[in-house]
Parts: sequence; C-alpha cells; structure tokens
Amino acid sequence: MTVTSGTVTLEKNDSNLIGISIGGGAKLCPCLYVVQVFDNTAAAREGTLQSGDEITGVNGVNVKGRSKQEVAQMIQRSQVRRVSAVLIPLTLFTDLSPKQMFLSLS
Repeated sequence: MTVTSGTVTLEKNDSNLIGISIGGGAKLCPCLYVVQVFDNTAAAREGTLQSGDEITGVNGVNVKGRSKQEVAQMIQRSQVRRVSAVLIPLTLFTDLSPKQMFLSLS
C-alpha cells in the first residue's frame, strides 16, 4: 500500500481558528490527528478534513513530535490568514463502513 498525503488550505476566522479540534501529539501519541470538524467553519465548508485524519505539517513546518497545544498555537499565532495543513486521510488506513464497525462475539 502506498500512503499518499494531501494539502488543505483554510482561512482562519476572526478568532484565528479554522474549525477543528486536534488530539494526540507528543507524550500521548506519535501523531496528531483531527478529532472533530466543527459545523459552519472554514474546515467544514472546505470539506476535506475528516475526524481521524493525521496532520503531519502546518504552513510548511513538520509537526511530528510536537504536542497538540504547540500545533494549535502555531495555527492561532500564524500571521497569515490562510493556513495550509498536510494530512494523511484516515480512509487510507481503515474501512469504516457499517459491516466493519462491529465485532460479533457469539
């Protein structure tokens, strides 16, 4: 299997947010990932980011090994309105169709 990453560019709102929550990161998990995409935000309108997608870079900076707090601050403190994130989609690793979601222990 070949893992392919992609880039998404989002415009921050007046609070310097793009509309996602992130999880994982240093000390907890070797990767950072999208936990939630909030409704009616730049991330939701753009439509690429999904819960579970791994985030590997922000504005040209590799974020592997960083904490989620560091990455959130990178996004919020960026002087540019448009934020670019490199991601590896969750769908490359899993099939979350209904038939795959449950395990029968009969």
